[in-house]
Amino acid sequence: MMYNTMESHLPLATLYTTKACIEGHACRIIINEKEFLCNVEFVDDNAEPQQVLDYWNPYGESPILLDRDFALYGSHIIAEYLDDRVRQPPLMPTDSAVRSQARLLIHRFQLDWIDKLKVFEKRKHKPNRNLRERILQEVIGYWQEYNCGGEFLMGEEYSLVDCFYVAVLCHLRKIDVEIPKEAWKLKAYLERMEERDAFKKTREHLEPNLYIKSLKQPSSYV
Repeated sequence: MMYNTMESHLPLATLYTTKACIEGHACRIIINEKEFLCNVEFVDDNAEPQQVLDYWNPYGESPILLDRDFALYGSHIIAEYLDDRVRQPPLMPTDSAVRSQARLLIHRFQLDWIDKLKVFEKRKHKPNRNLRERILQEVIGYWQEYNCGGEFLMGEEYSLVDCFYVAVLCHLRKIDVEIPKEAWKLKAYLERMEERDAFKKTREHLEPNLYIKSLKQPSSYV
């Protein structure tokens, strides 16, 4: 979708996301992994995103990436665009079958966890205990099913799948869902991922130029 030319003053690329957005967090991790020059702005998720509805995203959902003369929405689309836009380091498998498996996993994350958690995020309510426990068991189950002893979820190669998986794990922690001691390999995985520079840079105190604002008015940039 082409956005209105009134936004031609925008920098090379800008990611708009709410603070609590799991998908936005994943995209921010990817941006940092790629060392992609991109302005990241947190938007107020209580504000009416009229500008988004009018020009950028007819669904008014986070995240949104503006780059050059077009806008992208749908976190999986943004993620693969970033991987294509900045080729190094590559974050998708080279084998077509394994690449399709990675896409399928991200799609399942969306359907099984992210979409369900977003409902509560919008309501500002914590998911009920049964849903939290079910998601935790599914998250652990994915690790047991797809990890074959490698450092990352799909083996020895870090990928977009890890960016989304870690974002979900971090969100679970925010709603008081802790990985049990019995799943110590998954806990160790999360600790390793949190030590990556790309993850550390997603913490607000390391990104002083990020701020909450509404999308109802054009942004101003430094």
